[in-house]
Amino acid sequence: MSSSSSSSESASSLLQSSAQASEPSVAYTRGVRLRRFAQTRFVANAVDAFRFRVEAFDNYLMPKEIFRYERKAWPSGGTVDAFDGVASPVDIEEYPVGEPNAGDVIQYFRTHEIDLVLRTQREADEAWRVLREEVDILIETLNLMDDLVLEATATFGNPPPGGESSSSES
Repeated sequence: MSSSSSSSESASSLLQSSAQASEPSVAYTRGVRLRRFAQTRFVANAVDAFRFRVEAFDNYLMPKEIFRYERKAWPSGGTVDAFDGVASPVDIEEYPVGEPNAGDVIQYFRTHEIDLVLRTQREADEAWRVLREEVDILIETLNLMDDLVLEATATFGNPPPGGESSSSES
C-alpha cells in the first residue's frame, strides 16, 4: 500500500512539475501604466469644455514622473504650470521631479500626472491617443539606449601596446 501511495505521489509531483514547466515564464521589461480619468458627461453645443486627467503608476525600470511641465510667469503676477508633453530621456536626466530648479531661466520639471481641459471630447480622445504614442516612443528609446557597443578606442600619450598597465609615475 505504501508503494502504491508513493507512486501516486510521484505521479502527482510529475504532473505538477510538467504543468509548471509548460507555463511560460514572464520576462518583465521596462514599462509604466497610465490611468485616464474623464468627465462622464459632455453635451455638444451645451458644455464648453471636456476635462481629463492621466496618472502614471506601476512603473518598472523607469520613473513614473514622465510628464514634462513648464512653469511660466502669469501676466497678472504669479506663475502657472503648463503641461508641455511626455519627457524625453534627456528630460528625465535633467529636469527635477515636482518643482523646477530655482534660478533656471526656463523652468521645467516632471510629474506623474496631468490634468487637461480641452474644448471637446474629440480633442481629449486625440490627446489621449498622442500621449500613448509618446509614452511608447519614450520606452522604445530608453530600451535602445540600453544596448551599447564598442564604437571607438582613442589612445592618448604613448602607452605600451596590448593594454599593459603600470601604476608607477615618473
